[in-house]
Amino acid sequence: MKNFAIRCCALSMTVFCLTAFIPVAYADPAEAMNSLSLGISSNPFVAVLLSFAFASIIALGVVQFLCRGRFKALYAERDALAAALDGRDAALQTPYVGVIGLITDNISDDESVLRYVSPSVSTLLRADAGRLQTIDDIAGYLAEGSAVTLGSAVRTLMAEGKSFSFAAEIRNGTRVLRVSGIPVEVGTGASPRAALALVDISEEVQSRAAAEEEARSRRRQNEDLLASINLQTTPFWRRDENLQIRFANIAADIIDLDSESARDTSRRARRLGAPYSESRFIVVDGERRLFEVTEAPSPDARGTVGWANDVTSLEEAQAEIARHIAAHEDVLEGLSTAIAVFGPDKRLKFFNSAFAELWQVDPAQLDADPTITEFLELLRELRRLPEQSDFRAYRDHWNGLFTRLIDPMEDFFFLPDDRTLRMVVMPHPFGGLFLTFEDVTDRLALERNYNTLNEVQRETIDNLAEGVVVFGADGRMTLSNPIFLSMWDLNPEFRDQSLHVSDVLDAMRPLFPPLEERDWDDYKQEFASRFADRVSEHGRTERPDGTALEYSFVPLPDGATLVNFLDVTDTLNVQRALQDRNEALETADRLKSEFIANVSYELRTPLNAIIGFAEMLDDGYVGDVSDKQREYLKAILESSGRLSALIGNIIDLASIEAGYLTLDPQELDVREVADAAILLIEERARSQGVEIEVNVDEAVSGIEADDRRLRQILFNLVSSALQFTAQGERINLSVRTQGDDILFSVMDDGSGVPDEMRNLIFEAFTGPDRGGRAQGPDLALPLVRRLVELHGGAMSVEPVEGAGLCIQCRLPRRAITPDSTTRPVGELIL
Repeated sequence: MKNFAIRCCALSMTVFCLTAFIPVAYADPAEAMNSLSLGISSNPFVAVLLSFAFASIIALGVVQFLCRGRFKALYAERDALAAALDGRDAALQTPYVGVIGLITDNISDDESVLRYVSPSVSTLLRADAGRLQTIDDIAGYLAEGSAVTLGSAVRTLMAEGKSFSFAAEIRNGTRVLRVSGIPVEVGTGASPRAALALVDISEEVQSRAAAEEEARSRRRQNEDLLASINLQTTPFWRRDENLQIRFANIAADIIDLDSESARDTSRRARRLGAPYSESRFIVVDGERRLFEVTEAPSPDARGTVGWANDVTSLEEAQAEIARHIAAHEDVLEGLSTAIAVFGPDKRLKFFNSAFAELWQVDPAQLDADPTITEFLELLRELRRLPEQSDFRAYRDHWNGLFTRLIDPMEDFFFLPDDRTLRMVVMPHPFGGLFLTFEDVTDRLALERNYNTLNEVQRETIDNLAEGVVVFGADGRMTLSNPIFLSMWDLNPEFRDQSLHVSDVLDAMRPLFPPLEERDWDDYKQEFASRFADRVSEHGRTERPDGTALEYSFVPLPDGATLVNFLDVTDTLNVQRALQDRNEALETADRLKSEFIANVSYELRTPLNAIIGFAEMLDDGYVGDVSDKQREYLKAILESSGRLSALIGNIIDLASIEAGYLTLDPQELDVREVADAAILLIEERARSQGVEIEVNVDEAVSGIEADDRRLRQILFNLVSSALQFTAQGERINLSVRTQGDDILFSVMDDGSGVPDEMRNLIFEAFTGPDRGGRAQGPDLALPLVRRLVELHGGAMSVEPVEGAGLCIQCRLPRRAITPDSTTRPVGELIL
């Protein structure tokens, strides 16, 4: 009403002013102003009225200006109310919202009457709209618990005006409804009224359940993540924008995260906007370890996350790798093989001394890390490379190896200085090329010599008179010559076939003695086992065809075994003939010795009788004899004595040859034995006018020998020399030591013996004639030789300046008696 009055006043004032000013507006401006002035001055009421109009206009403008905000608020409230009414109308029409109007019945306060039920209620409850008359009817379609809650809440609402809201489930179905009730204002004395709303919140409940499940899942994941982070041995932490620690796992306790250096790392990471790392030494359990600490901006850019990795093992491994590399370089440096390594950038990264020496290049030029192209140019200038018709293509080939070489490549360099180098190029594991060079000039020469020698040996073996076959360590034939194949009637093609020893034996079987199949298999196994034993073996076998073969197994250094066969059939036949002849000669010699011994014994008996009767006649037992008779008796006694000595020597020789003579060695004084032997012949020498000298070295003490036989040796030596020594000459017997032996030397001044006859002087019945007093053969020296040999000594004839002869007898200090297993006389040794 107030607004309407103001508007009417303003309208009347406006009409008045227009009535007053319109006539003036159409006149000339000057005239109009003059007319207006005259009008105002002539009529005071008009002036007052105009003043009031102007004041009213100004007042209306001020009021409108001051009430403009209120007007806007009123307009907004009007729009909101309109929107609410529109929303209410829309809500009443939506199938997901049901509205019920309640009114308490005046007759019964406990029963609420449904004043209004929207159509969507029956849809939500899946009920017949005609059967929904009371709250109990609606509660009947809800679950049991929800029905009780609804009844109690409605009674409280209608009685006390207390609003309610709860979620309820329908009885038949999975739909969830939100039931809300609010009181409705009514006049005094009117029945209580209320409004109920049923809203389908099934999707909301499902969404909320899904959201809650997702929240629980995320919470569990976060808890698991935090637990996993806590269980990690790697320190991990997070800082906020103030560099304060928001989270740190258990492993991070070893790091002082609040130190200034740790904060500085976080600041640098935030300033760079990227992870920042630095190495720190941290003492862990009393051990100093190296950690790589990293801080990185967090995803929300409000702080940083950090972690620390223990790189002690990595640092040690890198140090170990560095040591290994240094050790490998030392090893490569010590090798005689020339080695060079070019890196992926085609520059020389490593070379050893042998490389510089092989190419005869100053190491200072190689220390400059030349490229492969520069290195090839250098070798070309020094004339160290093979001549190339297109050097540019050759250089490009080497450069291309850095990208296309996959497998090792081997080649030979034939240098202008007649050297031959073996080159192996292979890809390096770290990129680039690994090159080795080896001077094989001498090795190639040795291979040529070896091949030549092998051919010579092959020709030599092929032309041997022996059959040769070689079996390798695996039992297969590796070498044979034609003689072996022809000797066993084998196919010449066997030489080119690596047959096993069992196959070779099967081919040789026709020339072996007949054997049963089982025995033949055993023989083959025994034959093959000799290769494994690797023992030298020699033997002889005779084949059924009468061929005699000598065989031998010789182990070779390479594990193979050489078997050779020699046909000795003719040799064996000759050997048998010679053996038969030798046996016949031995038999004849034995018969001769027995004959001589028997004859000697038969002659000794009458000879002793002659010597006895001659001594009786010479001693005058039968009467006096004349000088002439005495001279004859002396000749008889001398001849009988020589004959007796000769017979004794013959008997001794026969005993030695028959093996019946044995020694009785004992410790003897050499000087006493020599004096005793000289005493036996001294009178005889004096009668012949011969002087005997005895020289025994002071170093000579004793000797182990047979006393009787040693005296016999010395007596026969001096007696033999006495026969060929003239009157006035001398015989010298000297004894001295020589090592472990005692040397007896008898030297005379006789006629001597020619050089070509010295070997026969000790032979019985065939000795040379020295022109002495003795007639016939002299058996003294042959007997001496046999006795000396029985003592383990030796005899020799030494030359003497001028005339004469020197016989030396060497005897060991300890007698060496013959073994009881001495070979029988008739045995044949080849």
